[in-house]
Amino acid sequence: MRLRGLGLSWRRRAWARLQRLWRRYVTRRAGHDLATVVVLRPDFFGTPFTTYALAALHGPSRWSGSERELMAAVVARTAECPFCAVEHEVQARRGMERSLVDAVMEGCPHPGLDPRLRAALEFAVRLTRSPGELTVADVDELAEAGLTEADLEDVVHVTAAMTHAPRRGD
Repeated sequence: MRLRGLGLSWRRRAWARLQRLWRRYVTRRAGHDLATVVVLRPDFFGTPFTTYALAALHGPSRWSGSERELMAAVVARTAECPFCAVEHEVQARRGMERSLVDAVMEGCPHPGLDPRLRAALEFAVRLTRSPGELTVADVDELAEAGLTEADLEDVVHVTAAMTHAPRRGD
């Protein structure tokens, strides 16, 4: 095959060009320093954090990937990370109704929002803003809304991943 004759140097040049284009795209897109850090210094966050965040967002769960992406977007907005909020909002829209995602991101009630997800989002916001003020009563509210212990654990992991990234980036 002809491409084999080009050797590894062709692949390295192509990969380097792709990385340059990606850096230019990401760093201009939201204008947030976190995007620059993620793209230019992937070792800054490290493999353990990246593995943890990917597992929180895409690992096995009763929550769909889109629901967890919406949680991530809401938490990122609350943590004031516009880059993360936009990127996770876009991912949430891939599997959810656009008007629902828009309403949630604007803080408006939407009749199509599952009560379990509503309760989880409200808890994630409280956990982001004032984690030290949460009580057993907050967890009891989630149980009344139909969340299991595993559901709550997933919400906590998504929130932890999304609040860690902007703090570390800053």
